[in-house]
Amino acid sequence: MELLIALQPNIKEVLPQAKKLGVKGILTNASLLAESFGSGLSEVEYTQHLLDLDPELFMFTSVNRTETQDIVDTAYACCALSDRVGVKIPSTPQGMAAIRILANEDIKCIATAMFTYGQAYIAAKSGAWAISPFIHRGTDSGTDMLQQLRDTRALYDRIEKPPFILAASIRNAEEAELALKAGADGTAITYEVLCDLCSSPITEKVESGWIGQPE
Repeated sequence: MELLIALQPNIKEVLPQAKKLGVKGILTNASLLAESFGSGLSEVEYTQHLLDLDPELFMFTSVNRTETQDIVDTAYACCALSDRVGVKIPSTPQGMAAIRILANEDIKCIATAMFTYGQAYIAAKSGAWAISPFIHRGTDSGTDMLQQLRDTRALYDRIEKPPFILAASIRNAEEAELALKAGADGTAITYEVLCDLCSSPITEKVESGWIGQPE
């Protein structure tokens, strides 16, 4: 099961503890890259900043291009920096075509901004390493994202070596738990949500009651 941390402005401060809690990589998007490292940089420059954060974690950088060849060329340039780099590519016809090309070169691609069963099917056929359904954003737009997850899980259970279902756009621990229950293989969440998943007010209450008492 995959656990990634979503890029956030204070990533340098929270990353060491996030790694101790099992995070294996960092997931980005265009706005968070700009917010964290400044606007106006190229995808390659953003990727180098990501790699500088940690010597071990895998980094999935966003490729924000609209044409297939531009996506492919940019992905090659980013991945040339390190074998710890994968790419996030929008779930569009051009993006799926790029994923098919890159997957044949063993580049890890996440089909992102995903909201439909059809997108999940084509991503699997294209060789995506993972898909990234946007839970909160899809729900806000009126899509039953939990049902989409259940349907996609049923589809992928019939496929040999399917993509990971990596739920993203998760705002709180409840959304993360619901996504996992619905069939997600993992999540990309902020450090704050990760800490909330590790905690319960009942646990704190029980443990505080045992202070000074034998187990």
